[in-house]
Amino acid sequence: MKKTFPLIFGLLLVIGLASCAPDGSHTTSDGDITDLTTTDDLTYTGDPDAEFTVTFDLNYFDAVGTPDPQIVKGGQLVTKPSDPTRDDYTFLHWSEGMYGSVMWDFEKNIVIKDMTLYAAWEYTYVEPEPESKTFYVRVPSYWLAEDHTVSLYAWDDYSGNTNNSWPGEKMNHVEDQIFSYKISEEYSKIIFARCTSSGGDPADGSKAQTFDLDITNFSNPDFDFYWINDDVRYGDNKCNGRWGIYPDEPDELPPDPGSLYYVKIPVFWENDSCVASVYFWGSSGDNSWPGQKMTPLGEQIYSFEIPDKYINVIFARVTASGVEPTRKAQTIDLIKPTDGRNYFIVDTTEQYMPSKAGGEWTTYPS
Repeated sequence: MKKTFPLIFGLLLVIGLASCAPDGSHTTSDGDITDLTTTDDLTYTGDPDAEFTVTFDLNYFDAVGTPDPQIVKGGQLVTKPSDPTRDDYTFLHWSEGMYGSVMWDFEKNIVIKDMTLYAAWEYTYVEPEPESKTFYVRVPSYWLAEDHTVSLYAWDDYSGNTNNSWPGEKMNHVEDQIFSYKISEEYSKIIFARCTSSGGDPADGSKAQTFDLDITNFSNPDFDFYWINDDVRYGDNKCNGRWGIYPDEPDELPPDPGSLYYVKIPVFWENDSCVASVYFWGSSGDNSWPGQKMTPLGEQIYSFEIPDKYINVIFARVTASGVEPTRKAQTIDLIKPTDGRNYFIVDTTEQYMPSKAGGEWTTYPS
């Protein structure tokens, strides 16, 4: 019995050494499958007629191009399929692991079992450059007096992005009173303004600009040329104009149909030579705060023809030049009646901002 134990131990040692690969890697067995190394170098020793199914998983629901399953004999290679596609991603490789860490080598790796190969992807989306469009403007001749030129101020209401601080970027002189400037579609509003030769704001009393112009319909081919009317001078209301297609002068547009509305303001609104303005909105247009000066009729009553396309109005206290005074006053947001009531009487209670005045709609006496 004392000699038996060393003999058994020796036999076990010989068997253990025989099971090791020459390079020191281990051998595992799963039926007739032998893994000779710790890599993907496999030797298939099973039934040569055995067949296995290889399926392909694109790994994401929005990818397209799933290859058909392949029936592969044991120990044979998988035929490399066409690469699938996926928006904003680049296909990298197929992997036996779902997370794609190890690439399946179609020239080396053999099939030893039923299996699924998973697609591995890399996010490669590139933000496209915004489309751009060149806008043209024809300005009144007085804008160019005293070595002045034209700027374009662009911004987006949603993002708050601007092309520069006010008054924007100097435009390129095309010819005569025509200027151009290219902007990207990221902007939704523009203003053409008179500026100094260095691109700064002109001195008080010599400023001129258009209303806010809506360009949200950026791809509309029917407008890229804004022709500013000549009927507004310094210190007056902001300049109107009409859109067309460069280089042709836009046709004169008929005025928007409108209705005459009246307001009676409190006595104190007229202090310090102030008057009434009306601001209206509800559709795209060229009206900006604090709106347009109304026509005085006496006894604190003012009138203005408001285009029918606008729904909402505010009556406000403004200076004689049409800007907000130091002591501001205005009504609440009002819905313009369409039932014949066209006369708004503002509450006589003194209501400077931040309070807003109410009132009552009625019919103006004819």
